[in-house]
Amino acid sequence: MTTSVRPDGNDDPRRPRPVHPAGETTRQIAVVSDDSAAGSGRRGQPFGPVLAGDVALLERLAQVPVIAHRVTEPNVEDFVTQIGQLPDSVAAVFVTRTDPVRARMVQRRLEQAGGPPVLSDEDTSAIALTAATLAYLNRIGRDPLGARILVADASGMPILTPLLIVTGFPDITMWNSADAPRFPLWRAARDADVVLDPLPCATDAAGLAIDRPEGSVISCSGLDDRFLAAPGLLRALVEHPPGTFDLGVGLYQICASTVAAATPRRYRPTDLLQVGGIADAIAAALYRAAARAETGHGESQRSWRPRRG
Repeated sequence: MTTSVRPDGNDDPRRPRPVHPAGETTRQIAVVSDDSAAGSGRRGQPFGPVLAGDVALLERLAQVPVIAHRVTEPNVEDFVTQIGQLPDSVAAVFVTRTDPVRARMVQRRLEQAGGPPVLSDEDTSAIALTAATLAYLNRIGRDPLGARILVADASGMPILTPLLIVTGFPDITMWNSADAPRFPLWRAARDADVVLDPLPCATDAAGLAIDRPEGSVISCSGLDDRFLAAPGLLRALVEHPPGTFDLGVGLYQICASTVAAATPRRYRPTDLLQVGGIADAIAAALYRAAARAETGHGESQRSWRPRRG
């Protein structure tokens, strides 16, 4: 693998390094959506300006070029085809405001076809929930290895439990609404140090907070966590050659740990959107991971081989 070197000669390992010499086509991110997500927060606004706002915010935070593409066909095949027809300069895709089941299918199809890496809203929510769990346990002085985690409606966000395991939580209980008649949520959560509620409208986990330690019930409710980890992660994908990173729980763990480490005790991780600097921290952490892989001090990354249709 070729070592990345900044054109200005800056060899500071704390900063991500662009790998494209002057004169080459600028690589960019594509924000893609079909507006199929329930409760996407539009509040009656036309979708075009909403998507344009997402693009402007991501471009400001990631500091790399971003384009928008609205998918107009309702099926997965056309969704995948339209991503394949994006410009060759697109190095990574952020599928947002899209039904999570459909987004997962698009991710899987593009991975099988050798397409560009695809990040989804569900991925960014899982990173934020994991980071919030780490930050909460750090605040109360609890070792993650000894913490008991309950994931409510775990089947609704399948990426979350594997991410928690990779992050170092060995004691995880997965609860789903179908379990309620035999094993009510309040009983399942009784001995848990942290209750994660990835789908708050599908559970009554919020009611648990009344009788639990403050901050121990962590939910995505009312929070737009899409732009917490996405800018730094997507920037790293753009600024490194294809094949440097394997998009998945390994990278998401680095993102979550970086967010948690940057979170002061008085903040929640999502407050870092106002503090700033988290995109730089995530991109730098991913650069260091790539550098370790190059020198044999970390796991090698499976290559993405984009193929355009």
